[in-house]
Amino acid sequence: PSGHLYSYPASTPPEVQREIVSATESDAAALNTTGLVDWEWFTAWRAAEGDYYPRYCENGVIRGIFPLCVPYFAPTFRFADGEYYKIISPSGPSSGEEVGNGGSPVVMFRPREWRGKKPAGMGQGGGSDPPGAL
Repeated sequence: PSGHLYSYPASTPPEVQREIVSATESDAAALNTTGLVDWEWFTAWRAAEGDYYPRYCENGVIRGIFPLCVPYFAPTFRFADGEYYKIISPSGPSSGEEVGNGGSPVVMFRPREWRGKKPAGMGQGGGSDPPGAL
């Protein structure tokens, strides 16, 4: 699913984030999936990675997050050159709020953002990206 709502959840208060995570996990179980697509406004990626995504670690329902930036193709600035995924730790949000005991890491994959190639090449596969890059 694209989360439970197309709501830019990293920009919402913590209590709303908890509700969205719970509803998304229920949706994912009903759809028999462990991944989600998350749409976030281009200014919210630090909050998404540090505060919102760790909430998915608690129950282990969601194992992979495929972020998409709004506007599309805008960079998230969350990945170094050559970095195509990050492991999100279950240690909790950067705000210090507890998300639960223990948990399982979640993988955040690098979105298909503008990577300095000609726009015509964007729909033609990876171009110069290494094998396995999304």
